[in-house]
Amino acid sequence: MTAPSSCRSLSAALALVLGTLCGLLLAMPAAQTRENSRQIWHLKQKHVDRGEFDIYIASDRVKIVSPQGYKFLVAAPDWTVHCFRDETKLQYQSPLSEFSGLQMGNPMVGAWLTGIRVLPFGKGEIQGHPYTSYTTRRNSSTVFAGSDKIVTDPHAVEFIARFYHTPNPGSVPLFYYSEHRKKNLPDAKKNAIQVGPDIGNDYRSGLIKEIVLLSCQKEPYRAADFALPINYARTKEMTQVIYTRAQKDELAEVIGGIGYMSEKTRKMDSAVQAGKGKQSKSAPGTH
Repeated sequence: MTAPSSCRSLSAALALVLGTLCGLLLAMPAAQTRENSRQIWHLKQKHVDRGEFDIYIASDRVKIVSPQGYKFLVAAPDWTVHCFRDETKLQYQSPLSEFSGLQMGNPMVGAWLTGIRVLPFGKGEIQGHPYTSYTTRRNSSTVFAGSDKIVTDPHAVEFIARFYHTPNPGSVPLFYYSEHRKKNLPDAKKNAIQVGPDIGNDYRSGLIKEIVLLSCQKEPYRAADFALPINYARTKEMTQVIYTRAQKDELAEVIGGIGYMSEKTRKMDSAVQAGKGKQSKSAPGTH
């Protein structure tokens, strides 16, 4: 006896569903295996001024995590710099060509790269990791150690160089010792406190350990670790992300209007703009 056509259709549909589910179940371990087989480099470094950072370097993206809570992320194909803070859901974006790590402390600084030119000097090894050392033509005390093992996109290397404000000979820096020439301090009598691109200039002299390598190891690649922030509010000032609210409130009492504003100052400014912050007339006898 022949089965009804409706039964045959139902059986075919069930077979198709079961086949699809089996295919998905078989594909999931394969996808996980491909992801886990991809390796990234995890560097822990200490910057002389900004503290420690965890840097995760893949072949086409880089993520930098600070213990202070802010993060940086760049990835192919556009290499836009994303600076964000998860607890405040706030982010700053910039084209790579307009980014400089110096802007973390002074938003008025341009996106210029360091003018220091370095030349290959020799080979070395640190924590089992081989590197090529570079130095300047004038001073052999300046040493830039570029990794010989970390392979990544040139845009990723440029981002790290811009972040640390180091030379860029085309390799990821493992450590960087820089000989600073002596600079004359500004005359306090002739130069009152001014807000400008030169605020925060480094007047230290001698050998400075700009970057120190704490550890360097390989880890499995996890796509979730390089996910871009979603539905984060945008800000035009990187310092709004870099500094916590407490830090912004403290700094705004000393320096106002340099890329950040305390909540107290913001409310006062809003009140003035609304006409609610007008000063009352002075009482008689106060002049």
